[in-house]
Amino acid sequence: MTTLRSLLKVFINSSILLYDRVYSSRNFKKQKQLLNLKNVKNILITEVSGIGDVVATLPSLDVIRKKFQNAKISYLVSPLCLDIIKFDPRVNYTNILPQKINFRNLIKFVIAIRQSRYDLVIVLNYRIIHSIIAYTSGAKWLLGYLVDRDFHITYIKDLSVEARGFHLPLNRYMKHEHIVLRSLKVINSIGEYIPGQMRLYINNEHIKYIQKTFFRNFRKTAFTIIFHLGADWEFRQWSVKRFSEVGNIINQKHDVTTILIGGKNEIILAKHFENSVDFKPINLVGQLSLGQSVAVISEANLFIGADSGPMHIAAAVGTPIVALFGPNIPKKSGPWGDAIIIRNQVPCSPCNQQKCDLKNNIPCMELIQVKEVIEAINKILTSDLCVPVADRNYRVNI
Repeated sequence: MTTLRSLLKVFINSSILLYDRVYSSRNFKKQKQLLNLKNVKNILITEVSGIGDVVATLPSLDVIRKKFQNAKISYLVSPLCLDIIKFDPRVNYTNILPQKINFRNLIKFVIAIRQSRYDLVIVLNYRIIHSIIAYTSGAKWLLGYLVDRDFHITYIKDLSVEARGFHLPLNRYMKHEHIVLRSLKVINSIGEYIPGQMRLYINNEHIKYIQKTFFRNFRKTAFTIIFHLGADWEFRQWSVKRFSEVGNIINQKHDVTTILIGGKNEIILAKHFENSVDFKPINLVGQLSLGQSVAVISEANLFIGADSGPMHIAAAVGTPIVALFGPNIPKKSGPWGDAIIIRNQVPCSPCNQQKCDLKNNIPCMELIQVKEVIEAINKILTSDLCVPVADRNYRVNI
């Protein structure tokens, strides 16, 4: 199955490269011209990947709005990530990728995109679906990670920022560069350099809802700590047994409220945690929308978890983080904010995270010890990193 999927990716990627060759030759004269920012009135940003990938584009969105102050900006996201962009005043319109991707739905979607008559499509993160949307959008100008020339079908790859319809020097960016910086370099490749701010807009109605529904029956404590037990990729997960040990020790040493968050696919992990600890956590796993999860995370003093979407949300709203890393690289996808990152280097990391080939050694996530995590938690709770919620620079309510 994996081989078939890889062959399909190679076939689609070959088709994109062939189409790109034809597209470039037809627009050869136009590509010698520079892009006049004042001529751009209608922009589409594409990012239909995971939660963390969308959060990583927020500084770039800030720059795009500053460079194109009078343009209409649309943002294309997956249904899962809608609440990350939905309440952002920098975006005029939110497009949602069809829940089910098949040929019929894709054709309908492409027709709808073309009818919007975008001037510029910006691809901040390479995916085959992003390339398909960009090249079939009918836009005058394309910018970003448009093609994968080297046929990298693995998770980690080098790519180039390119332009179609106007001139842009070819800029190659390394695979280990942080995802926030990589997306920023797309938009800052045109015009003057502008630093972007990480801002995730939080709906006040979501904050009121979680306070009224989940928190009112619990005693107010000195600290609120969030545990996220899962991860999008199996080999990024830390064991529930060790999470439970951490929970027990922290509840003995500090006056804390422990909250569990996560998707419906993580309900079993939360039940195992509840059955393994000597205290009663607030178990919200599988009960919250993404927007409500953002609100809960923004109200906490500390977030503990592996490399995941909720971890990136915590960074975006300014909640201090203890981040547990193994098969991925913090330099590339670590939290963009105040965090203590725990990772033990092994020769095979980073990897494609599809399977663990270690036979006679301990997998990288199992090398993380309870003692390391406890020390990191104590350091944050007793330091200036534990900033009161109201004083955080990144938190923006709407």
